[in-house]
Amino acid sequence: MTKTPYLIFALAIIMILVGGFAFMNSSNKTSGTPAPTSTPINQETTDNTILYDGKTFSPSTLTVKVGTTVTFKNVGKSDDMWPASAPHPTHTNLPDFDSKRDIKIGESYSYTFTKVGTWGFHNHENPTANGKITVQ
Repeated sequence: MTKTPYLIFALAIIMILVGGFAFMNSSNKTSGTPAPTSTPINQETTDNTILYDGKTFSPSTLTVKVGTTVTFKNVGKSDDMWPASAPHPTHTNLPDFDSKRDIKIGESYSYTFTKVGTWGFHNHENPTANGKITVQ
């Protein structure tokens, strides 16, 4: 008996195995959950909400286009907030930007920025909590 049929048979088995592994590898690459990607957040495309946790505003700086409404939400556990424009206590830089009352936990206050500029803000109840909104 010659060795040629055994050699052909062995090569055929090797080719089937290699082809099977290649197929499995390619199908794993195209199926399943795609790998997560990291995309930077552009604050101009978010919902423009600033959270107050009882001590600080987050984000403390924000850039928006003129005509954008920004919402200040109190997500703290114990303190009210009173968002208003700088300076404390007169709120004269942008007098209309002033909730004029305490915003309780779970409540929010919204203001539409119609003037271009950089506007400081603070919590009238805790002036050390502050930030800036740049309106372009």
